Amino acid sequence: MALKEEIMGSRADHDASKNRNVLEYHKFATETDRFQFETYKPMEAAISVNVKKKCDFVLGNLSEVAEIFQANLLSIVEKTWDTKKRLRQDLSRYLVVSLKDNLTLLKPNYLGVLETIERESLEYYKLQNKRFTNFLKAIENQTKAILGEIKNTMDIFLNYYHDEQGFRKSMDKKIFDELARGFQSATDAVTRDHENAIQNQHLEAAAMKKTRLDFASEMAAKTEKVLRSYSESQKQLNDKIKHAGEDHTAQMTKNESDHAVFLRNSKNKVSELKSSFNDNLVFYERDLDKKYKASLVKNQRERKAKIRSL
Repeated sequence: MALKEEIMGSRADHDASKNRNVLEYHKFATETDRFQFETYKPMEAAISVNVKKKCDFVLGNLSEVAEIFQANLLSIVEKTWDTKKRLRQDLSRYLVVSLKDNLTLLKPNYLGVLETIERESLEYYKLQNKRFTNFLKAIENQTKAILGEIKNTMDIFLNYYHDEQGFRKSMDKKIFDELARGFQSATDAVTRDHENAIQNQHLEAAAMKKTRLDFASEMAAKTEKVLRSYSESQKQLNDKIKHAGEDHTAQMTKNESDHAVFLRNSKNKVSELKSSFNDNLVFYERDLDKKYKASLVKNQRERKAKIRSL
């Protein structure tokens, strides 16, 4: 029983040490995962920040490109119009009909032609100025629309970036909470198993104690029964010894009386034998002689029978 209790104590120490080691392992694993997760978070955040910077740069440059595009396009059209205007003016100025002041012979034959050319040129200039003004407004409106779309795109991206950051933080919290929950669940399971093992050991120890107490009670009852039986047997033995002593005394007394009677009877028988010895001897000798003769007769008959058989 003591050896079993020692084994149970050793097993309890082993289970406690094992439980501490398992808890330390789970703690180390969780701390390692948390460290890796915390290391990952700034890296992922840096990637998101870098992407935002690049997108901001691209969209910002796109706005500048749109403005540069507008300025270049307007400059090209304006220069083209100025060049064409100068060419038209030069053409009108160097026509022969326009040299009326220097060529008197042309008067007044080409006067109407020159007026018509000047009038058409003026209408052309007016029309081109109007078209150029409309073109400028169209380009300006289009550029504003493009810049507005770029701004909308930047707003969309900014909203996406903030949503992505919010989702990432939410996901990070879920992962962190899940790691904590997993660690707590594992720790609770290990602690629960250890507590169950301790409870089972306590139950086993209680059962062993009960068995020991029951055994001690049973042994005490058996010892008491044996002692009581021994006491009764001792009393019976003493009674038997007492009765045997009394019986022995009575028997000795009886034996002495019987012995006296036996001696007296023996003496009488010896006297009777002595008085009848001679008569008994004669009867004995006669009986032996009779048996001898009968044996001789029997032997003679057997011998004759063998001779005849031969």
